[in-house]
Amino acid sequence: MTAASHTDETDRALLDRIRAGDRDAFEVLVRNKRQQAFRLARRVVGQDEDARDVVQLAFLRVWRKVGSFRGGSEFDPWFHRIVVNLAIDFVRRESARRRSQTDWAGEQARAGGSGHRALPAVLQLQEVSRIFDELSACLPPRQRAIFVLREIEGMSTDDVAKVMGIRLSTVRNHLFQARTTLRRALQARYPEYVPGGKEEKP
Repeated sequence: MTAASHTDETDRALLDRIRAGDRDAFEVLVRNKRQQAFRLARRVVGQDEDARDVVQLAFLRVWRKVGSFRGGSEFDPWFHRIVVNLAIDFVRRESARRRSQTDWAGEQARAGGSGHRALPAVLQLQEVSRIFDELSACLPPRQRAIFVLREIEGMSTDDVAKVMGIRLSTVRNHLFQARTTLRRALQARYPEYVPGGKEEKP
C-alpha cells in the first residue's frame, strides 16, 4: 500500500468516526491537517494571526459539514477548498484596510522614502516570504489563492482546478495574469531581482 493510499484510508476512517460524533477522532484530524492548513491560509491572507483564525473556522466548518462530504472522494481537495474559500472571504472583508496600507507603502516607495532599503545579494527565506506577501497584495484574492496552490504548494493544475471548482483553462489564465502582475510589481519595487527574459505567454 502506498503512503498516499494509506493516508486516504486513515482520513476516511477518521471521517467515519467524526460523522458518528467522535470528538477524539476530530482532534486527531486537526493535528494531522493543521500545519498544511495554516501554511495554505497564511499564503493567502498574509498574516499569521489571520491565518490562525481562518484555520479555526475551517475546522469548525469541517465539523459542521462532514455529513456532506462524499465518502468516495479524497478529503484533502475538499478540505483545501474550505480553507481557500474562507481565506478569500477574509481577504475580501479586509480589502479596504489592506488596500489603504498597500497604497501608502507604494507611495513611500515611489517617493523614494525609507520603505525599501537595499536588499542583500542572497535573500533569506523569510525575506523572500516577506516580499511575496507584499507583492501579492496586489492580486485579487481568488487569483492569489490559485497562484499559491500551484506555485507555492506545488499542486498540479488539475488539483488546483478541483480545489477551486473551476476549469483548467481558468486556472491557466489566472496563473498567467498572476505571474505577469507579480513580475511587473517586482520590476517596479525590486528590479535587481528580476531575471532577464521575455514575458511568458498563457
